[in-house]
Amino acid sequence: MAVERLKGSARYLSFPFRMEKEVGRASGRTDHVREQIAMILLTGPGERVFVPEFGIGAQQLLFQLMTPSLWSRIEAALAAGVSDALKGEAEPGSIQVSAGPAPGRPEQLDILVRYRLAALSLEEEVKFSISNGRLLPPGQGG
Repeated sequence: MAVERLKGSARYLSFPFRMEKEVGRASGRTDHVREQIAMILLTGPGERVFVPEFGIGAQQLLFQLMTPSLWSRIEAALAAGVSDALKGEAEPGSIQVSAGPAPGRPEQLDILVRYRLAALSLEEEVKFSISNGRLLPPGQGG
């Protein structure tokens, strides 16, 4: 019961920003965390003037060779970014990031982020895929 009350109580502006009946669309806590991870993936280093180290720039990864060293770089950069961006939301020791080719689809890169939301004691995971020159949102990897 307390968990349900916490889930519904926090409201955040959605990313990407969308309008809904003359107000910005809101997201709940779990969706907000997923959207923050997407921001880290989509923002290139240096794009945020006051936080130049924020982001890993997934668009720049689209044309690089899919090698184990690239996957390791993605994992390290994303783990650091997620850990920093989710301070207070996710338990620091619970954040796990893995990157590698999709099973049976070597041209597709899958990125999986697992974490535990501290206030809700809820384990979550979100998966992004990079395929055919674009970043696929969660649930659209093939």
